[in-house]
Amino acid sequence: MTKPEKLIFFGLLFFQIVLGLVFVFFRFVDADEGLYLNSAYLVKQGQTPYYDFFYPQAPLLPFVFAPIADGGINSLFLGRLISLLISLILGLLLLFYYRRITTDSKSSLWLYFFYTFNGLFLVYHPVVKTYAWSDLFGFLSFIFLSEFLLFNQKKTTLFWAGLFIGLAFNFRATSLVVFILQIIIILFFSKIPNKFKSILALFLGALIPSIPSLIFFFKGPWVFFFNNFTYHQIWGKEVVEMGILQKFVVLGKFIFYPQNFLLIVLAVFGIWWSFKNNFKLGKIPLTFAMTLVIIYFLATPTQFQYYEQSLPYILTLSAFGLSAILNWLNHEKPRLKLLFNWGSSIYYVLTLIPFFLIFILAIRERDQFFKISEVKKVVSIIQESTTPEEKILSVWPGYLVFSKREGIEGMKTCGYEVTPFLDGDEVKSLNLVQQSEIERILKEKKAKLVVIWESGLEEFYPVIEKNYQLKTKIGKVSIYQ
Repeated sequence: MTKPEKLIFFGLLFFQIVLGLVFVFFRFVDADEGLYLNSAYLVKQGQTPYYDFFYPQAPLLPFVFAPIADGGINSLFLGRLISLLISLILGLLLLFYYRRITTDSKSSLWLYFFYTFNGLFLVYHPVVKTYAWSDLFGFLSFIFLSEFLLFNQKKTTLFWAGLFIGLAFNFRATSLVVFILQIIIILFFSKIPNKFKSILALFLGALIPSIPSLIFFFKGPWVFFFNNFTYHQIWGKEVVEMGILQKFVVLGKFIFYPQNFLLIVLAVFGIWWSFKNNFKLGKIPLTFAMTLVIIYFLATPTQFQYYEQSLPYILTLSAFGLSAILNWLNHEKPRLKLLFNWGSSIYYVLTLIPFFLIFILAIRERDQFFKISEVKKVVSIIQESTTPEEKILSVWPGYLVFSKREGIEGMKTCGYEVTPFLDGDEVKSLNLVQQSEIERILKEKKAKLVVIWESGLEEFYPVIEKNYQLKTKIGKVSIYQ
C-alpha cells in the first residue's frame, strides 16, 4: 500500500471500531441475545443444552459466552465486545484476502469501505448472536477451499477448509448446507485427482469442531434434531404462519434496500466481468452467495437479517465489479471517475441512517421495551423484589440472565409456543412445559414474579390477574407479584 492508502485503511479501521462501539453500547437489546446469554448462563451453572434446557441452535455459542454470562447486564456488553472483535477480524480478512488475489489495493480498500459502513454488519455482528462467528468461519473456509481448488491442491488446505466450515455450522446449523456444497464442488466441478482423499480431508477437518454435536446427537437423536431443525419449521409454519408470498417480500426487502441494491448491482458487474475473463475466483463467491440466499429463502420462517450471511461473498463480487467500472471510467470517462467515487460513497453512507434510527433510537414502537434503559429498569425491579433462590416466570429469558434469577422449569429459554403442536411425552423430553402446567404454576403462585409485555403470554392473562397483583408497569412491561 502507498502512504495515502495506509491512511485510508487506518481511517476505515477507526470508523469500524467507533461505529461498532456505538452499536455495542447503544443498540437496543435483540430478543435472541436474551435467549443466547441465558443459555450461556445455564451452561456456566453446569447444565447441558438440549437435555437440561431447550436450545434451538447448534451448540457452540453458549459455551463460548459462558465465561462472561454471569455478569448481569454487563454480560450483554462483554459479549457484544467479543462479537465486535470477531467482526473486526472478518473485515481485515476480507481486505487482505482480496488484495492478495488481485494485488489491487484501491479496490480492496473499497471493499473494506463497503464492509465498514454496511448496516447489516453493524446491526447483527456486534451482538450476542451467531452471525459474526459463522460469517468469519464460513469465509475462512471459503478462502481455504478457493486456495485448494485454484492453487496448491494440498490435502492440509482442504482439512483447514473443513475445520472452519465445521466451526461455522456448529455455531449456526444452516452452514451445514455450505459444507454439502463444498463436497459437491469437489466431486463434480473440480479437476483434481484423488477426490475421495480430498473429501476425506474435508470431513476430518469438519469432524473436530463437530465432536460436541455428535455427543449430543448420540445422547438423544430426536431431541438434538428437534432443537436444531424441527422446532424452526413448526414455529415458522404454525406460530408465525409464513407463506411463500411473505418469503418473496422479505427477499425483495433485502435486494432492494438501497445499500444492498448498490452492492448487488456492482456484484452483477463483477459476475459479468468474471465470466467474460474466465476469472475462476469470481465464480466461487457467486456459488456461495447464491447457496446462502436460496437456503434462507427456503427456510421457514425467513427473516431479513438471515440474508446478511451472503454479504461477505456479495462484497467480494462487488469489489470485482467496482474495479471493472473504475478501470473503464479511467480509460473512457476519466472526468466521471471522481464523481462516481464520491457519489457512490456518499450514497452508501447515507443509506446507513435508517439503521441508526431503528436500532439506536428505537423509533419503532415494538422495540421500545428492548431499549437498554428500559431493560435496566425492569431488571432493577426484579432484583429488588426477589432473592436469587426465588423463581420468576418471564416472557423473555433476557430478564432472567440480566437479573441473575431462575426461571420456572420449561421456560428458561424459549419454545413454549410450539408445545400445543406436541404431545406430552415430546414436551417433557424437550425440557419444555405445557400450557396447562404453566396455568397450574400460576394458580399455585409458585412464581414469585410474573414479567410480561403486551401480547406476550396473553393466553395466561386471566389466571395472572386472578392470582397476582400488578406491582408496577414500565412502558409496555408489566410486573406482577
